[in-house]
Amino acid sequence: MPEAPKFSELTNLVLSTVGFESDGEFSRQGVECTACKWGSWVFRETIGSKIAQDVIVGIGKVGCPFVMHSLTGFIPATCNGILNQQFAESILPILVDDLMSERVFCTYQMEVCDMDKYAKIDVKETLFDLLV
Repeated sequence: MPEAPKFSELTNLVLSTVGFESDGEFSRQGVECTACKWGSWVFRETIGSKIAQDVIVGIGKVGCPFVMHSLTGFIPATCNGILNQQFAESILPILVDDLMSERVFCTYQMEVCDMDKYAKIDVKETLFDLLV
């Protein structure tokens, strides 16, 4: 049977998730990471709901006929198909589920979580080295 964690281990775990290190020192990066993860979760839960997605698509359907022909050259009758198939079924789930997930958004976009695990590289130099 696995041993139950000690109280001190649990308190250190809780404190480290909100920005305090195990020695009691405050960590700005920990607070930024926690706030980013919470914000990302709130955004995904809000925009990811069926009601919010229907509202977003509905707003798009109202505005689409006014800008469709001038921006893309398509006839406005294609708005429903484009918004339902391309946006609601393809683009919106990728934005909400993948790009706004805690790990992707807070680590790769905002660069506030888990940055000690990754080393910054110079992309131009790395590509040049690969091509030469």
